[in-house]
Amino acid sequence: MTARGTLIVCWCCGVPGSSSGAFELTEACYSRWLRAGKPKSGPPPRNPEKGKQARTEGLRRAKEMRLQRYLQIRDDCATQAEAAAQLGVSLRTIWSYEQEIKARERAARVA
Repeated sequence: MTARGTLIVCWCCGVPGSSSGAFELTEACYSRWLRAGKPKSGPPPRNPEKGKQARTEGLRRAKEMRLQRYLQIRDDCATQAEAAAQLGVSLRTIWSYEQEIKARERAARVA
């Protein structure tokens, strides 16, 4: 057993990282092993797509929420700069929101 936090190369995934303090595993592999019920074969394989998919979906949802918030305040603001200040984003972001809105309107007309 190595001391927790010691730099190691994980025997499971081959990735260098800090030791979990048990069995020369990184924190990520050790947690997967615990969640899997400590099988004798070791941690289950990593699933990078699962994490990537969750992050992508979360970013997409957050962008949609910001766009909806912009749509709510857009008519109340005299200028795009005011809207940007209220949302705490740059004017360039407001321009990209406008492009997204126009693209959605074009798609709705075609459909």
